[in-house]
Amino acid sequence: MKPMSLPKYDTVPAAFDAVVSRWPDELAVLDGNRPWIFSELNALVNDIAGILPDEPRMGIILDHSILMIASMLAVLKAGKAYVPMEPDFPVERIRDILQEAEIRTVITQKAYTDRLLPDVKPLILTLPMVHHDLRQPAVSGEDPAHILYTSGSTGRPKGVCVLQRNLMHYVRAFHHEFHNGPGDIMLQG
Repeated sequence: MKPMSLPKYDTVPAAFDAVVSRWPDELAVLDGNRPWIFSELNALVNDIAGILPDEPRMGIILDHSILMIASMLAVLKAGKAYVPMEPDFPVERIRDILQEAEIRTVITQKAYTDRLLPDVKPLILTLPMVHHDLRQPAVSGEDPAHILYTSGSTGRPKGVCVLQRNLMHYVRAFHHEFHNGPGDIMLQG
């Protein structure tokens, strides 16, 4: 199969929509034994994006699964930034990040709601999703994509904001290095 070309896009939603449009029936994600083609992944992304509250940042605490991938893409498509946190982070670290990033809603699973601050609302996702319409806002390369937290030298979480265009630079560099395309399988943990 011919390698995928990656035109210059400034945002993840634009690049993702272009890939979905070009290869709707190609494998996008293999989650356990369940294959997800790009058109199915896009439908799930749009359904999640359609239920997101009107907030600039969303926390994400999910197991590594199709829901995590779709949630990250949904937040970006909705013109918001996501703050990823691993479920096995210490509870104090999760709560410090939620407070520091001023997160009011976290996309999560029922098993992880006890890690949240009392004033943070859990948005619990389960499959199958109910269809919701997405009014996709304009997203620019200068918009925040995600905020990554490191422990920093003080031991307190410190957030680094990654812009849409910076994330796309990474995607292009990854593609340039590995020449990934339709039919390629990459293990992600």
